[in-house]
Amino acid sequence: MSAYYDLFEKPDIRQTGEQQPLYARFIPKGTIERKEFINRVHLFTGISRSLLEGAMAAFMDELRDCLADGWTVELGELGYFTPSLNCRREAMEKKELRAASVTLRGLNFRLGKE
Repeated sequence: MSAYYDLFEKPDIRQTGEQQPLYARFIPKGTIERKEFINRVHLFTGISRSLLEGAMAAFMDELRDCLADGWTVELGELGYFTPSLNCRREAMEKKELRAASVTLRGLNFRLGKE
């Protein structure tokens, strides 16, 4: 496995003026699109491209539906997918916040332990 990275100084949130420690940020080589990914799996497994396309579409549809219904989804050794939320306005107490102020921000992914 090889990955490119660059080192960046952490932001000085407290504005102390002191030098901050460095952290590594992943630098992607590019993006492997869906079609290329399916071709790679096809070459490795010998499973037909059309069967892989259908399976991938079914996985994505079911993943989306489960996440929308509030589930965390585990995909074996790959890891866990969980929706992340955002509040449109700040609130100090639960009574001040309404459901309409809570929106979907994105998707969190946590690697499996193995």
